[in-house]
Amino acid sequence: MRLKSGPFIIAAGLGAALHFIVTLLGTGATYLTSSSLFSDPARAFEVDQTPLVLASALSGLVCVCAAVFDFATGAGYSLLARRSGEVDVGDGAIGGLASALVARLISGVFGAAVSVAATALMFNQAGLSAGPESSSVIIAAVTGGAIGAVIGVCIGGVAGAMLCAAGGGVAAALASRSSA
Repeated sequence: MRLKSGPFIIAAGLGAALHFIVTLLGTGATYLTSSSLFSDPARAFEVDQTPLVLASALSGLVCVCAAVFDFATGAGYSLLARRSGEVDVGDGAIGGLASALVARLISGVFGAAVSVAATALMFNQAGLSAGPESSSVIIAAVTGGAIGAVIGVCIGGVAGAMLCAAGGGVAAALASRSSA
């Protein structure tokens, strides 16, 4: 197994950046949707459900984009590694897998921080102050969000690694086939 460091760093960095941008968009949409609900919580579901539908659709799009970005990260590793010499299918798959794990870890840590910050902003906007009556709710929400983020990073890392390995292997196979 020959992991090429230059392509690995570039693929992992680009993969992390793409995932982080999508995380920011998804978190922003959730924040904006929640903001509209906080303006009049009693009538939020009677008046207009469009923001909720849009936020749900965007969440689904984020999942699809994550899968595409994972595959592209693996393929990107193989294509970049091929510039400096031959890359067989196994090396492309392992390099893609390693790129995905690092990309998902980096983007997951930043995404968790953004989610915790957005949760704090939403609680503030909802009028929940950090007093004794609401501190347990805030602590539970932030703790639950952090645990969810850790689980999401683990599951996303494994799923992303499989897709990246597939992308790296496919790109290496196609590249070796076209050069033959």
